[in-house]
Formats: sequence, C-alpha cells, structure tokens
Amino acid sequence: MDFFKKENLLPFVSLASLLLFFVFDSVITKSTIRGIWIFFSFILISSDFFYSYLTKKSTPREVRNQKLLLYSLGISAFLLYHLRMFLDFPLAPGVSEETTIYPKLRNFLLAAIVILSFSFFIYTILLENVRKSMQSSNALSIRKYGLLQSSVMNISLALTILIGVNYIASLKNFNIDLTSIGKYSFSTTSRNILKGLKKEVQIFAFYPRPLESSGPENTFALSVIRPDIEIILDELRSLSPYVSVKFINADVETDLLGNIGQASNGTILFRTQKDSFIGKNIFAEQRILVQDSSDLEGIERKIIQAILNISTSEKTIYMTTSNGERFSTGFQSIPNEQVNKFISGLNFFNFKVKPLGFEEKWPGEIPKDADAIVIIGPSIPFSKEARDTIWKYVTEKRGSLFISIDPLGSENFDWILERANLTFKKEILSQGNGRFGILIAKNFGSHPIETVLEKKNLGIVYPYSGYFEKKGDKPTEMESNILLESGFDTFIDSNKNGKLDGKETKNNYQLGYALQLKNKKEGENPRVIIFSGTSWLTDQYFSLNLNSNFSVNSVNWVLQREILSGIVLKKTDIEIVNLTDKEKQIVWVIGMFAFPGLIILAGLGFVILRKKTRLL
Repeated sequence: MDFFKKENLLPFVSLASLLLFFVFDSVITKSTIRGIWIFFSFILISSDFFYSYLTKKSTPREVRNQKLLLYSLGISAFLLYHLRMFLDFPLAPGVSEETTIYPKLRNFLLAAIVILSFSFFIYTILLENVRKSMQSSNALSIRKYGLLQSSVMNISLALTILIGVNYIASLKNFNIDLTSIGKYSFSTTSRNILKGLKKEVQIFAFYPRPLESSGPENTFALSVIRPDIEIILDELRSLSPYVSVKFINADVETDLLGNIGQASNGTILFRTQKDSFIGKNIFAEQRILVQDSSDLEGIERKIIQAILNISTSEKTIYMTTSNGERFSTGFQSIPNEQVNKFISGLNFFNFKVKPLGFEEKWPGEIPKDADAIVIIGPSIPFSKEARDTIWKYVTEKRGSLFISIDPLGSENFDWILERANLTFKKEILSQGNGRFGILIAKNFGSHPIETVLEKKNLGIVYPYSGYFEKKGDKPTEMESNILLESGFDTFIDSNKNGKLDGKETKNNYQLGYALQLKNKKEGENPRVIIFSGTSWLTDQYFSLNLNSNFSVNSVNWVLQREILSGIVLKKTDIEIVNLTDKEKQIVWVIGMFAFPGLIILAGLGFVILRKKTRLL
C-alpha cells in the first residue's frame, strides 16, 4: 500500500519518538548511555524533516516550508525540555527559592513544552492530510477517492501512537510529571540511589480508600492524600525491580497485617530481610509518617532515608569500654544504667556491636573492620594516646564517631569540641514541675536525621544533661550543625530543686551537634555526632518518646554518604493576593463594562470594514 511508504510513515515515527522520549528519559541516569539516548532521540524526532530535504526534488516547496515550521515546534519542545532539566538543581544553602527566577522560569518552560508538543501532534496530522490532498489534486478520480482513506488512516495511526505510548508507560508506571515542582517524580539523586539497591524492599502503606467510611475521624483526610501517595510509590516501584508496594487499611483489613504487628493508618512501613539474623526479628524496618498534604513536601527525602537505613549492608560498630563507659563491666550490676536496649536497636538495623577495650589492645590501633566508634558516657578521661588514636581515625582513616558525654564524669571532649569553637558546660538543666534534671527536648535542628522522625512533638526525654556553648569566632577545622535543643522553657537548676527560683532564668540550650571536617575529600565524609548527656540512651529512658528512633537514626547518619542534601523539599506555595476595596471596584468595572465594550467595538469595526471592502 502507498500508505506504508517512507514519506507517509516517517512523520509518525518522529511524533512517537518525541512522546516516548518524554516518557523514558527520566529512567536513564548513566551519563554515557544518556548521551547516546538523547542523540538517537533527536535523530528520530527530526528524521522526517531531514528526509524531506534529502528528497526535495519530489517534495513540493510548500510542503518543505510547512515541515520546517512543524519540526521547529517538535525540536523546540525537545530542547526546552533539556533547558528545564538543566535549571532543576538545588539552591545554595541559605538561599530562598522565592528570591530566584528559576521556579517561575521552569513553570514557563513547562507550559511552553506542553503547548509545543500538543501543537506538534495536531499539526502533524493536518500537514499529512494537506500533503495527501495536494498529491491527489491532479490525479485520477480513483486516486482522489483514496484521500479520505488516507486521512482516516493518519488519524488512526496518531491515536494508535498515543494509546501505545500510554500502554507502554503504564506497564511500569512511567509517567510525565506535569507539575511545576515535580511533585510525583524522584530527583536524579534518588534515582541513582535506587539504582544501586540490591535487596528486596517491601513497602506497606496504611491508608483508607477514598470514600471509605469505616475508621476514626481522620479517615477522610488520609483518603484524600492516598491517590498522591499511590502515584509516588508506583513511581518508586518502577525505578527499582527490588521494590514492592502494598496498600492496607489498618482499621479494616486487619487480616492482611500478618506478621507486621501493630499498624495505624497514616504511616508507611519499609521492610527488608537482614543479611544475618541478630536478635529475634529477621527484618530491618523503618516507618515514616505522612498524614496530610504538607507531609508530601518532604516525602521523597523520607522515603530515600528510610530505604537507606534498612538496606545498608551489615556494619561493624566498636564501643569503647576502658574509660568507665556504660558499655563497660562497671555498669553490669546497675540494670537501669546499661545500654542493652540501645544495642538491640542497633542490631535491629543490621549493625554488629563489638567491644573496644584492653582485650582488643586499646588504646592502640582501631580495628580495620570498624565502620564507626561509639563512646557512651565515659567517666574517666581518655589518655593522650587514646585521644590521638581517635582523632587520627577521623582525620586520616576518615572514620566516624558517635559520642555522648556524662556530665558527672571528668571527660568533656573539649579536645574535639574546640575544633568547632564549642565547649561543654556541666551544669544540670531542668524544666520545672519539681523534677530535677528532667527535660523534654522538642527543638530539632534542620537535618536529615530529623526528617524520618514521627510525632516530633513528643520530643526526647533527656535527663541529667549539660549543654554546649559557642566559644569564640576563630577559624575552625570542623563545621557544626545543631541537632537538638532544649527549648526556651529550660533553666540551669543551680540549687537542684527542680523549680525556677532566685536568679535562675529560662533559656534555650544546645544539647546535640553534628560535626564534619571542612577539608573533607570527595567520597570521604567522616562525621562526628556528640550529645551533652548519656542517661537518655540508658535502658531506663531509651524506650520513652522518640529516644530510640532519634538515637539509632543518628548512628545511621554517621555511616551514610552526603547524598540527601541533593533532595530538596517540594513545596507547593500558593500565592495569596489581597485586593483593597478600590482595586476590587476597578476589577469589577473592567469585567462588567470594559471587556464587553471592547468586544462589541471590535465586532462593529469588523462588520463595517467588511462592508466597505465589499463596496470597493
């Protein structure tokens, strides 16, 4: 048939190539393969245009000019897509997104890409019909009869391409995210992380179906955001063959919970099987809380953080035991002061905990299989040899530390803190109500550790703690970020009665810091986390409020690469415009009189001009 000639099929090859490029482009992340993919996509999209100029003797000049206009639409959409991708990069720290032109420019480019692509689709069909009409204008009547058939086949082929692209995309949930902030898409950083995932990850999302009446009062609010979460998790599943997703209504479908245990709607559970079974649970698990549209802003970062936490291969942690730490034999007769629950929490996340004491020839060389060193509440100062070994582990071996200070001990870690212009104060803090030394710390710093915490209003039960202070402004070796603060209802309880009296004043005190070397090399990222108290990690307080989640996530963070900073929050900011009464009146007059008047005048002018043209 004549329809299946090159000049008839190539326009639809170009059209299909553009649509398939938009669908599959986000899947390809390797730079080399991506370069080849972009090059061949461009060749296919412009193939009909080049063919028409190579065969210009048999192609009318009018058709070539129209094809120049047609492919300027398609290629412009292709190029603007890449410009928009180029402008999608994280802002520098401290720079507000609203102060830059990039968000508005990306919105404009998105609108342009959609309009140009749609125009390319429609114009392809119309131009092919016009071209067939010109070919048959001087032909025999039987040839003219085939014009209608060709037009129908053109439209049918275009619709087939649309249906085919949609079907291919639906097989693995490839989607074209038309939201200006990429609400349903994962960033390049996330895609690269998921590409390296080699363990089966099960995801259980606990949400009621839309219009489902059974359940508590917040059922409707949760059912409203469920469609958005379904799209995001389906996209996640399409990015890695190791991810499976299942939705369950925890209030109704209790028979589907199986070995999940307790579950509540509004949470998402991530689970993977451990490499080696340490403890009773064979699964490493992480839960995140997503209960309203504001939680969707950081859901990508929460998801990737959770997957990293549970899928990390087994890590070895050494806990020091020779300086009166809670892990030493000196606390075996004091059950409440031990850290057995903290160790169980680490085992739950696939960490192997080993002692580092005299039997391991400490102080001396730190074992080569140490992924991190944990120091919990030493009561005796470290020797110079031990300090030098620990600091060498950070600076030369690029190792990481997790430290908690005991205010009643004599080791204050100033030999580390001074490198970040910090110092430790031993005064015990209180928050009143007659409870000496008891704090509920609810102020979390902006940091990847806090992004996966649920119900942050519960805070950390943080008893018998000192605090940190800034010390001078001299150049430092380490940069510091606040992890935890007491809140402004805290005071130094100098007379130890748990009450605010005398000259005691309330203030906000820094309780935890994350420290990093400034001269870190690419791929080497030693980290130090230090807290001003130890009791919150002991068996007496570990299970309270957010103590377990916050402590274990802190250890998780010191062993991860600096990657989550590349995943930015996706805020949907709705600009509210308030008009004065005078401005409202002007808008009303323009809408009621000005626009209708202009339309009437334009219509009258057109009619008068047309009559004059006819008279001439």
